[in-house]
Amino acid sequence: MNSHDVVEQHRAAGRRFEAAGIGSFVREAGPPGGEPVVCLHGVPASSFLYRKVLRELAARGLHGIAVDLPGLGLADRRAGQAGGPAAGKDTRCHR
Repeated sequence: MNSHDVVEQHRAAGRRFEAAGIGSFVREAGPPGGEPVVCLHGVPASSFLYRKVLRELAARGLHGIAVDLPGLGLADRRAGQAGGPAAGKDTRCHR
């Protein structure tokens, strides 16, 4: 399996969502009623880092959740930021 296949497998295991106008990606595993465990990555990293951890959490009856932070992984990137599926989309947070 090449790196493209691994990324596509990761993408297929999760879903895209939008919050406050910013598109991102989340991957979950485990029973919906299980106690939630949120896995947050640092920089530079992504939810991909937690793919095996999510399986372990699910095996223990927990509901693992890993989200890509803006500009990283499969989340949208700001205009001028290199790479990613939505390169060029402005994802700045506005209050």
